[in-house]
Amino acid sequence: MFKNLRLKNLKKQIDKPVLSRDASERNGKIKTLAFLYNGDRVKDVSEMKKIGSALKISEENITYLSFVTFDKKNSSLTREQFTNKDFTWRGELKRKEVKDFVNSSFDALICFQNGSHEFIDVVAAKSSAKFKIGLTNSDERVYDLMVSVETKDGDKVAQEIKKYLKILGKLS
Repeated sequence: MFKNLRLKNLKKQIDKPVLSRDASERNGKIKTLAFLYNGDRVKDVSEMKKIGSALKISEENITYLSFVTFDKKNSSLTREQFTNKDFTWRGELKRKEVKDFVNSSFDALICFQNGSHEFIDVVAAKSSAKFKIGLTNSDERVYDLMVSVETKDGDKVAQEIKKYLKILGKLS
């Protein structure tokens, strides 16, 4: 019962920022980049680094945040990780590092995740990123650009994202 209530509240947490999002800065050039991904599925950020280098964004202007499943035996997290325990039962963020990520005004946010993931979608929806990019089967309401490629082929993801950002005039 509580799980269903929590999922319902998480969906509300996605709806609020999607409806009230300021899209006035959506057309700027991309100089800073953030990646949001599922750390349980993606163990290495090398595929994301390929995207950053394809977009000619230096490593110090790229930020990573991953969702990992909570484990009581190994409950220590790095600054770049969050779990379902970092959300209240109402779906609100508790952890300072996640709030800082959400409040950072990145030029672009790439959700390196195929499909929807309730906790990742909440963070992406609440993010202050100016331009949001989602991959195959992500929640379309959250993202400005949807690219239909699988995360397992990093070169193709980088190529497709670069192609569309060039068309949109977002690359220098």
